[in-house]
Amino acid sequence: MDPAQLSIIAHAAETVLGVLVVLGMPAVIIFTLKHFKLRHRELELEAELHGKQTQARLSSIEARLGVIESALGAIGRNPDLLQDQRRAMLEAPSASSEEPVASRTDPLRTR
Repeated sequence: MDPAQLSIIAHAAETVLGVLVVLGMPAVIIFTLKHFKLRHRELELEAELHGKQTQARLSSIEARLGVIESALGAIGRNPDLLQDQRRAMLEAPSASSEEPVASRTDPLRTR
């Protein structure tokens, strides 16, 4: 291709691109502003929705924590109760006289 023809095509392309940029830039700016404003509003609504769920979850956690604190407070006020319960768990179960003798000597249980 001849360099003279190439310069004419480049000059025409420069003019067309310049017009597109000058006329297209305001449209791109407006589109970008509207898009981000809409996206910001969506994020606000989503945060509001999740805020309610988070608040409900937080209140349930606080209620459970209150129950745990009251249980620990009861144990702290009466430590002998805890030791008695530990001793009762460590003791072997006593042989009950009400239990039938045949079940104690059951051959299936000894295997």
